[in-house]
Amino acid sequence: MVFTAGVGWAATSISLQGAGTYQASVSSDINGTVRPDPPTMGAHESNTACPTPDITFTVADICPEAGEFMIDYSATSNNPVTYSVTAALPALSGFSNVVNQELPAAPGQLAVTIPNPSTAGTYGFTIRVESVGCSSSELPFSLTVLNTTPGTWLGYTVDWETPSNWACGALLIYLQML
Repeated sequence: MVFTAGVGWAATSISLQGAGTYQASVSSDINGTVRPDPPTMGAHESNTACPTPDITFTVADICPEAGEFMIDYSATSNNPVTYSVTAALPALSGFSNVVNQELPAAPGQLAVTIPNPSTAGTYGFTIRVESVGCSSSELPFSLTVLNTTPGTWLGYTVDWETPSNWACGALLIYLQML
C-alpha cells in the first residue's frame, strides 16, 4: 500500500489483513501533535489489498532411495502462479530449497528433488504460493521417509502383484530376479 499524505503528516497505524478496501488516516503530525480532522486536509487514502493465494495439497510417504517426493494439489484459489518449498524443522540434510517455480494449473503434481538416498525419518517443509503481488503464508507439511527394506511384504491385500503390497520397490526387485 502506498500512503500519500500532505506535507508534515505521518501515518499512525496501517494494518492490512486479507482482501478488502482499507482507509488509512493520520491523527498526528510528524512531531506527534494530535491534529483535528486530518481527512479534511487530504491526509487519507483508500486502497484495495490483494486476495491471498492458497493451495490444497497432500504429500505421500516415500522410500529412502526415491530421490524426490511429489506434492499432489487438487485446488488453488486467487490465481497463484509460482510456488516455493523450503526446509523446516526437523530439516532433511542436503535438501536445497525450491524457489519461485512456475505453478501449473490445478489439479497437478509438483516433483521436489531430495538427496538420494535419504535417511529414514519425518522431516518438516513449508510451501508458499504467490500470485502477482500477493503471497500466501508458509503452509507447513511433513514428509516421511520410510524405514523399510526392499522386499518386505506389507500384505495390504492377498495379491502379490500389487506394488503397494511391497515396501520400496520390492516387486521390481522380485521381477528382475525372475
